[in-house]
Parts: sequence; structure tokens; C-alpha cells
Amino acid sequence: DDDVAHTLKALRRVQRGKQIITIENRCIRASGKTVDMEWSARRGSGGRRIYCVARDITPKKQAQAEREELIRELTRNNNDLRQFSYITSHNLRSPISNLQNLIYLLENSSLKEHEVREILYDFKESTRLLSQTIDDLTQILVIRDKSSFAKEDIELERVFDQTVHQMDRLIKAHQPEITCDFDDAPSVHFNRTYL
Repeated sequence: DDDVAHTLKALRRVQRGKQIITIENRCIRASGKTVDMEWSARRGSGGRRIYCVARDITPKKQAQAEREELIRELTRNNNDLRQFSYITSHNLRSPISNLQNLIYLLENSSLKEHEVREILYDFKESTRLLSQTIDDLTQILVIRDKSSFAKEDIELERVFDQTVHQMDRLIKAHQPEITCDFDDAPSVHFNRTYL
């Protein structure tokens, strides 16, 4: 119906004096197959007839649709890579910084045995978190090939506690004032990998 109305409107423009027009519409062949057509129409010299030439542009339309899908796919991939880059720089920085700080403490402090054990525990925890981050980044590569990704309810206080634990030595050293309130938003429904 849309094609018929569009075509009739174009033909009326030719009847009113428009010299040559080009329109696209869909037609159904005798075989029942729908094809995309491009029409050029012009009014005859007497004004009573309209001459038309048509050509099948179905391959052109299919190529155009494929090109548009490719552009959408490239845009999605570009967004995925941008997200991956952000996550990589953000999520790897914290455990690596913790490890560097722990190494500095071991090298530049005279520590008691129990302090060394605490540092080694923190070192193990930071390497565990680094390993988890690498696993998460690997998961992102798997997720990006899927149209959707698994979401779950994530307790924000738990994430906060893990972050504070990762920064325990820095917090003890600098004693910042840290406050949090998760009463209004105790959780978020999101993919843990992207958090």
C-alpha cells in the first residue's frame, strides 16, 4: 500500500508537468517474488502519456542492506573495544598499584615477621584480584560476540568492602575519612564484568 501511494503521488507530479522523475518501489513478479525497482518516468510530448523505464535494483538494495549491517557491526565492535580499553586501564590499575606498594613496603621498611606475613597476605589477595580481573576481561571478549550479556544483582556494599580491603595499607597510611550509605541503592542490576 505504501509503495502504491508513493508511486501514484510521483506519477501525478509527472502529469502536472515535472519533466523526469526517478522513484523506487517494490513490485511483485508473476512468480510471486518481491523485487526492488527503480523507475524513471517522463511525460510524453502530448501530455497524455507517461513513459516509464524500470530496472531491478534488488542486488543494489541487498548490497546496501549488507553495508549498513556491516557499519552497525563495526560500530558495535568499536564501542566494545572502547569499553574493553576503559575496563582494562581501570581494572588492572588498582591491583597493580597495590602490588607495587607492597613491594615498596617490603624493600624500604624494616618490618617485623607478622607485618611481612600481612604484606604477603595482601600480596596474594592482590594477585588473586588481578587474576580475577584478567578472567573478567577474557569474559568481555566472549560477551562482545553475543547480542546480550548476563546481568545479576550486585550488592554495592560488598563491592565497596572489597575495594576498601584492596586499599587497606593506603587507608591505614593516610587515614582518610571514608563514608558510604547504600540504604537508597543497596544493589545494581548489571553485568559484574563491566562494573
